[in-house]
Amino acid sequence: MLSFPDDWIQHAGANVTTAFPPVDTGVRARYFEQLAARPTVAEIVDAALGRCPELRVISITDPVRTITDEGELGARTVIDGELDGRPARLVLAATFMDDVATVLEGLATSAQSIDDVEGWVTARARRQVFGIASRPRRFFYSPPDYWQALPRGLFARWYPPTFPADPTTIEVAPALPDAGASDPVNMIATAMASLGAGLGSIDATREELGTMNGLTVRRACVVGDRAGIKVYREAIYLTGGGWSYRVQLETANLETAALETNRATLLTIVESVEPLPVPARPDTTAIRHWGE
Repeated sequence: MLSFPDDWIQHAGANVTTAFPPVDTGVRARYFEQLAARPTVAEIVDAALGRCPELRVISITDPVRTITDEGELGARTVIDGELDGRPARLVLAATFMDDVATVLEGLATSAQSIDDVEGWVTARARRQVFGIASRPRRFFYSPPDYWQALPRGLFARWYPPTFPADPTTIEVAPALPDAGASDPVNMIATAMASLGAGLGSIDATREELGTMNGLTVRRACVVGDRAGIKVYREAIYLTGGGWSYRVQLETANLETAALETNRATLLTIVESVEPLPVPARPDTTAIRHWGE
């Protein structure tokens, strides 16, 4: 949830709260909760402009990545224009969960409020409280060049440009909260068993790779037989900051050059993983579950 200042005038609607300061300072705020289907920033901008057709747009900034005190990721964009012949600024701060998003919208039409509205929206959006940060989470990484992704819930499975001639996939799993943090040895042993699922005549190896981006990195590899076809699987596990990450390669193309190229692609993804933030402890007295 997001709290407006106590003295602001507030009007609650269907999934939206509109708020004004007690003295007219040329500011209006709207807070949209539970926007379904996880809209893109472009869709959020289009919707906001559709609600304010009288705004003549002069410029729209590129989205800037944001983060709440709980570690929820989002984006902010600023739209400058004219409203009724006067300068105006519309600031949009979106916060993205798995299947829903929230948007805080601040519109300023006076000289003082135009200077202040971006900072005000940024600070308010950062202090949103949801109480759901410790859950399987998507995270930022660089996708492999020319590969195509097929999302499966929170998972992303990447296919090379020559698939299916190159029968290879790389799967990026969601980060898991606290997984393996207390017992990494047991975690990797469990992961090895899972990595060999469905394969016969398994040869398995595992190794420590040190640290990367502040995360401890471990690798597990198996080679096995599936329906008479030799299959290679390699999973790289990263742990740290209360989160565990997994990126996994599977291929039936064991030709040396192709295998090394695909393994290099796997490592490139792993090297680009941006660790999720450690969430600040929320003020539980302020929580009103957004799902109500």
